[in-house]
Amino acid sequence: MTADRHLGSPYPILLSAGFMVSAATAFQTLGTLVLPDYLAGGGHYQFLTNIALCFSTAYFALNLCYHTLRLRALGGAKVYLSATCFSLNFIVSLVYWGLKLFVPQLILSEKDTFPFSLDVKIHLLPLLCSAVDYLCFMQRWDVPYLSGYAIVASLTTLYWFWLEYLVADGAAYPYPFLNVEKNLRIVIFLVVSLLAFGSFCVGKLIHPEFIPELEKAEDDYAKTK
Repeated sequence: MTADRHLGSPYPILLSAGFMVSAATAFQTLGTLVLPDYLAGGGHYQFLTNIALCFSTAYFALNLCYHTLRLRALGGAKVYLSATCFSLNFIVSLVYWGLKLFVPQLILSEKDTFPFSLDVKIHLLPLLCSAVDYLCFMQRWDVPYLSGYAIVASLTTLYWFWLEYLVADGAAYPYPFLNVEKNLRIVIFLVVSLLAFGSFCVGKLIHPEFIPELEKAEDDYAKTK
């Protein structure tokens, strides 16, 4: 990994601190929400949204330490956690806002309501902050595509078994679109995992460093002819 020219910059420090304040208030609000009886047994962390928020909070805490203390040793973990959070947050935002806007009954029951500020803090800001941090204040992820897929597949599998554990006593799944027969649920998880991996791939392609790297690779290839 080459030297990080953004190390110690005040901008990612401010972004990280701001996100952590937002996340803290979101967690505080979440703690006051009463789940309906059919979801109460699973608690707040049956929702992928809240799990992703935990990952994002951990990432920005790490990012804050990395930049304020200039701890280069955290660079490798920071890159992998950034890629993980970006993919998780992409799925959360895509699925939530896509279904809420077009088929809300698949993501929320009629009785489910959120304060608008909380909705933004948990379903939009994590993706925006992850994207801004990566595209503006990080070098392009040096995570191999195979590793990216392995991370996505592992998280998808873990979430599958986590939900199976929570609903083992006959409880409902946290999202209405998951309350379907098992084979269809498997397909849904596979599609979501592929979308998450796709977001990882797109993230590598849209980073500002990608085009110069591609041009350099083409020049190097041309010199070999």
